[in-house]
Amino acid sequence: MRVINVLLVIVVIVSILLPTYLLNEAKNNFSHKRQYEINWQLKLPSQLKELDQYTNQGGFHGEGIRYTIFKSKEKYSSSILESTSGRKII
Repeated sequence: MRVINVLLVIVVIVSILLPTYLLNEAKNNFSHKRQYEINWQLKLPSQLKELDQYTNQGGFHGEGIRYTIFKSKEKYSSSILESTSGRKII
């Protein structure tokens, strides 16, 4: 009976911690900053703070207009953006 109680406690703890962990990972990996880094092969500084974001839904394929306004603590904008592959230039 004691083993069943211990297993029950472990299952309850895992059922609480696992969704919390997955939600946190999803929030961090699919942020707008992360999407720009993946899609445009950019290396953005970690100090960026998102001020505003706009997405025009566009058509069926997801085409449309998207922009995000970030605030940075860095002084010079030329050092903020750094291309990681050399294919995209902003």
